[in-house]
Amino acid sequence: MLATNLGFSLVFLVGLRKIGIQPSKDEEEGLFHMWKYIGYLLGIPLSLLPDNEEEAIEALYYWTMTQREGDEDSKSLADTLKEEPVLANYPKSKLFRMMMREIHLFYNHFLLGDYSCKLLGLPSTKIGRFGLVNIWRTRKNEKLIVDEFTRLEAIDAGGKEQERVRLIYQRFNQ
Repeated sequence: MLATNLGFSLVFLVGLRKIGIQPSKDEEEGLFHMWKYIGYLLGIPLSLLPDNEEEAIEALYYWTMTQREGDEDSKSLADTLKEEPVLANYPKSKLFRMMMREIHLFYNHFLLGDYSCKLLGLPSTKIGRFGLVNIWRTRKNEKLIVDEFTRLEAIDAGGKEQERVRLIYQRFNQ
């Protein structure tokens, strides 16, 4: 349970930075506070839950040092998640859904690294490199944030985009 909690806090934060998003100190503190509270509600002992990034890195280090390598269940889960875009109801075209799978594979390799993807049995992709366009756009947009006003505008625009995507998926999965 701690590893999952760290995945949604520390690993999420590292991924944001890797694609070019630089959260503020307040956002980082809020992220760890929220996931500490969620972890507490799930029954993870408070003494194990990190308050900040430094403590999360230490917790992840100790957790990884005590774990065995991934097994066939890990590979099976990764394979199932890899196929999810193809089995989804959106986009309507199977070709586009297969393209989404390739883009998701690219993001896995970009964020997790080739070594971890190899251990999980996730193939590399050349087609999915179109995902780089989103990363370049994100990095470009992040550079436009120069003060609190533009930061709030970016947060509002991002929230609206997420809501638009949620509504699309909700409409196609009813």
